[in-house]
Amino acid sequence: MEQQPSRKRPLVTLAMIVHNEEGHLPRCLESVRGIVDQIVAVDTGSHDHTTAIAEQFGAEVYQFEWRDDFAAARNESLCYARGEWILYLDADEQLDADSTQNLRMLLERQPPEVGGLLCTIVSPHRWQ
Repeated sequence: MEQQPSRKRPLVTLAMIVHNEEGHLPRCLESVRGIVDQIVAVDTGSHDHTTAIAEQFGAEVYQFEWRDDFAAARNESLCYARGEWILYLDADEQLDADSTQNLRMLLERQPPEVGGLLCTIVSPHRWQ
């Protein structure tokens, strides 16, 4: 049986910005269990149990002072991400079961010259 070469770094990092997300965060993190190797949560000043919940799921939690700039907070999460692939989710988003079964296998099979994948996001959120 041929052995897979060991990875020097994690395959998939979940990078997220969180702020008072205790109501949503458990479902989000449960949806990526078994898919991501690292969870980076950049907290922008939560006053609830968001950071404790993230840590219960093995997340690395970093504090970041909110500057009214989502890009700055998102970029801060990249400072800590070690994965070959980065998955961004908001705390109120989840991967569905059909997606999760194939996602990791799809990423493992990508040749080194592939730097990104185009994905369709189906969201119940509607702009009114």
